[in-house]
Amino acid sequence: MKNLIQVIFISILLFSFVNLNAQGRLSQPGILYKNITIINPVKKGVKENYDVLVERDYITHISKTGKMSEHYISSGVDAVDATGKFIIAGLTDGHIHLFQTGGLYTRPDAIDLQHRVSYDSNQAWVKDNIDDYNKRYIACGITNVIDCGGPDWNFEERAKQKNRPHAPNLYVSGPLITPWRPEVYDREEHPFTVVESKREAIKEVKRQLEFKPDFIKIWYIVDMPKSAEDLFPTIEAICETAHEANTPVWVHATQLETAKYAIKAGCDVLVHMPKDEKVDEEFLKLAKDNDVMIIPTMWVFESYSAVFKKQLSLLPIEHRYGNPFEIGTFYEMHELDSSEIGEKVLKRIASYGDRVETSSILLYNTKAVADYGIDIAAGTDAGNIGVLHGPSLFHEFALMKKAGLTDEQILKSATINGAKLLNHFDEYGSIEEGKKAD
Repeated sequence: MKNLIQVIFISILLFSFVNLNAQGRLSQPGILYKNITIINPVKKGVKENYDVLVERDYITHISKTGKMSEHYISSGVDAVDATGKFIIAGLTDGHIHLFQTGGLYTRPDAIDLQHRVSYDSNQAWVKDNIDDYNKRYIACGITNVIDCGGPDWNFEERAKQKNRPHAPNLYVSGPLITPWRPEVYDREEHPFTVVESKREAIKEVKRQLEFKPDFIKIWYIVDMPKSAEDLFPTIEAICETAHEANTPVWVHATQLETAKYAIKAGCDVLVHMPKDEKVDEEFLKLAKDNDVMIIPTMWVFESYSAVFKKQLSLLPIEHRYGNPFEIGTFYEMHELDSSEIGEKVLKRIASYGDRVETSSILLYNTKAVADYGIDIAAGTDAGNIGVLHGPSLFHEFALMKKAGLTDEQILKSATINGAKLLNHFDEYGSIEEGKKAD
């Protein structure tokens, strides 16, 4: 197979052409893409010299280039010569946050610079620029995004998204359910709901279920007097209540211990790879036996460090398709004096050493999980500092490659497995007849 990034770039060019023609589809018999190479990341998934017919945003016919194509052309469909081009399924970013911009000022709990940009003004910028996010996702070939928790207005955005002509499909959760939240988020429009008992947790799940969330999200944080084991009954109650309503549960658990408890409680997806220690046989067997999917999100654990240490190195595609205003904020770290940065962040910066590097534990765990046959889905945690809406998915691909995953595994993580995350494999994730071509 061609180099993964090259294939995706070529596919993006084709995808952009498809979108230019999208407005006229409903009034036309269809569009036929002739003599194209289809790539599905499965065994023998590369098919050369094929024709793909798209009608009303669905793939209705696939065949070897030949007489069948002439039949469709004679019936009035528009034909596009796609010789030398590749087609893949639209990509899925399985972990984003709309309420965060990706810039320096978006997480005051990580670095408090509200004397420069207040949290409220940052949130106002977000709401004014969601369509900017959309265009950047589409420009990168990302047709599905999954918001892993935010304020209740997430649900309003999901409804609005359906009527936006150039926007990815949006799937959302409500506020993250957690035993603790940073003080800065103690506000009316908050992305975290604190629960202190099983009763409160069940009440919050039922409240969110009224909005018909695509899943329930838990922030399994144990940096407090309560241990992972103490919190387990609450996590289990959340899973049971959501599952009774046929709603999956996704869990933020970055420690191996909490990740194990999350699986035992009944979660469906781990939105991060454990990063504190190497995965063991118990964890691997738990994830495999319970059909739990894992989103590694390696870049987000490096991006904060790189921005704070002033060592950020973005990929060319991130410079090209990332929001230039938010990229510009990273370099404002050079303007800050120590009093502005604060003691907490200064200590964090000092702990990095001379050079920020990708965690060897994360790289090891990602490869170990893939080798064990556990489904890995691509996701960036976009919106966090240094993780850009849209092109940072390619940074995640690069780290997957560094971990030892093959091009096929990486492409599968963002196509087939992206569709599996919320059980939409019958709609998208591969180039097959009957699937969406939106």
